[in-house]
Amino acid sequence: MKSGLPHIIKILLAVCTVNFLCGGSFAQSSENPSDNKSTGNPVHLWNSLIITSINNPALAGLERKHVVFFDYDNPWFRSYEDMPPQNLNAGYDLRIKTFKGKYKLGIGAYYSGSFGDLMSAQKMGIVNSFAIQFRNKSELSIGLSFLAINLSKIDYSNARFGNQFDGTGFNPSLSGTESLADDRLMKYGPLNFGVWYNAKNFFVGLSALNLTMSNSSFFEGGEVRSPVIFLANTGYHFNINHKFLVTPSMQYKLDALFVKAGENGSFHSAEPRITFSFSKNRFLFGAYYLNDEIFFLAGANLFQHWLINLDAGWFVNDAVKVSSGPEIKVKTRVHF
Repeated sequence: MKSGLPHIIKILLAVCTVNFLCGGSFAQSSENPSDNKSTGNPVHLWNSLIITSINNPALAGLERKHVVFFDYDNPWFRSYEDMPPQNLNAGYDLRIKTFKGKYKLGIGAYYSGSFGDLMSAQKMGIVNSFAIQFRNKSELSIGLSFLAINLSKIDYSNARFGNQFDGTGFNPSLSGTESLADDRLMKYGPLNFGVWYNAKNFFVGLSALNLTMSNSSFFEGGEVRSPVIFLANTGYHFNINHKFLVTPSMQYKLDALFVKAGENGSFHSAEPRITFSFSKNRFLFGAYYLNDEIFFLAGANLFQHWLINLDAGWFVNDAVKVSSGPEIKVKTRVHF
């Protein structure tokens, strides 16, 4: 299979150039010095720990003029027969213009990688957003992003096929009979769409990812359509006093229209969360539940511009328990 990487790189460079030139022209034409200042509501400071512009492009440039984010998930303290992948997400969002005091334009770029023993995937995307602020200071933003590079790779030496089962287990010395394509799979142009609404103490967001439903099959002539993923987020900030904030929130995820061998199906999950921030949003702690695990989190806002957060999760359902060790997630944000 011929690699489409050089062609995709040309597309990525062209889009980045257009975004850069547009951003530069907007910045140069700005007559209001406050355009360079953050206009985000400090109440929503910790929302980026729940979701970023990777999963909802409407967030690019909404809360802060500059946001650099980095997430890393590695099962250091767990033991599995088949190790789950390490996950890395990183990106940069920029508000390129605020004009007439109520309109915002944002752009962003991100990298997302997942690295496992059998499969790995790497993605690079471009984000664009537009937001409007209403008289009551609430904001509505819409965003669109696409993956300029979407590359998956499979390690066939770690793959197991049906004819390799010898009655007691899989025998890797037996060759697989499936007709395999290249070990690299390039998927083109998946589109993501998002909308986000911020009120003084309330937020709600909806996004739809992978609208093009690209083919993810590594087998020649095979067809496995990646699902369209829908995400819904909502939450409310209760101001106990000017220093203490309680935020219950919920994220709902639905993988819809999954197509494999002519069969349709779906997968959904809910992530209820409660967080407490105090000392004027300088510190955060809380808990959330996801996929039969309960996570505890703690974070700090250092030097007024750096959020750092640590999540640790344990299985609470013995029926699905695959390891007794915690799952660790590290998240950091630089915003200004």
